Amino acid sequence: MLNPKLKLNQKLFDKDVEVKPTRAGFGEGLLSLGETNPNETAIVRKILQSGDGFVDVGSHIGWYTLVASQLVGEKGTVISF
Repeated sequence: MLNPKLKLNQKLFDKDVEVKPTRAGFGEGLLSLGETNPNETAIVRKILQSGDGFVDVGSHIGWYTLVASQLVGEKGTVISF
């Protein structure tokens, strides 16, 4: 059982984020793997390139927004909502 009051700071993509691992699988994945949804994340990493555009519909906490922003770089565009 995860402690709902637990908050851990972690660096993701050179950004400090606070992880609250209150949902099994989600917070645990960020803490143990450094990412969440590893299979889907691998697909995004394989497809996106520098200069591409990416729309994250229903971005929740913005995981794919962070991943995409690193991949498309300053020449690319990321829109999330």
